[in-house]
Amino acid sequence: MEENYIFEKEYSISPEIFEKSYLAFQKKYVYPKSRIFALIFLFLTADFVYAVLKDPTNYFTYILVFTCLAFAVREMVNPARIRNQYVDTVEEMGEIVYKIGLGRNYVDIATVSAPEILRDPQESYEETDGQENSENDDMPDASRIMTDNNFNLFEYNEFFLMFYGKEIFYIVPKEGFSEQETELIRNLKK
Repeated sequence: MEENYIFEKEYSISPEIFEKSYLAFQKKYVYPKSRIFALIFLFLTADFVYAVLKDPTNYFTYILVFTCLAFAVREMVNPARIRNQYVDTVEEMGEIVYKIGLGRNYVDIATVSAPEILRDPQESYEETDGQENSENDDMPDASRIMTDNNFNLFEYNEFFLMFYGKEIFYIVPKEGFSEQETELIRNLKK
C-alpha cells in the first residue's frame, strides 16, 4: 500500500457484521428484483389456476401452476439461503485482517493476513532465490476504488458499505475506528 494516504488502518470483519452488511446489500440490490420476479410468478400462478378452474381436464396447466409457484417460492427463499452460505463461509475462514487506505480521490482495501486454512501449505515452505516466502507474498494486491460517480457509501450503525457500481462492495466495520477516522470515511462521498 502507498505512503501518501490521508488515513490507513487495519481491521477485521466479524461474521455478525458480515451478515448484517450482506443483508443491507441484499435489501438494496437483491430483494427488489426478487420481489418483482416473485410477483410475476404469483400472477402467472393465479392465471393458471383460473385456467384450471375453467378447464379441469387440461393437466398441463396443473404442472404450470406448481412450476410457477415453485419459482415464486424460490425467489423469496434464495436470498436468505445464499446469505447463510456466505456467513457460514466467513465463519469457517476465521479472522482475516484487512487494511484500508484513504487517498484524495480513492480508497485502497487490501488483505493483510489470512488464517492458515486459506493458504497453500506448499507455498509457505518453498524457497525462492534462497529466501523463504514471507507470510503476505500470496496475499492479493490492494483493490483501488475510485470515489467517482460510480462510488456509493452507505453508513449504518455498525459499519460502512462501499459500493462501486452494483457488483462490487466492501464492508468497513466501525468497531476499532475512532470518531475522527469514521468521519474521514464518512466524508469520502462528499
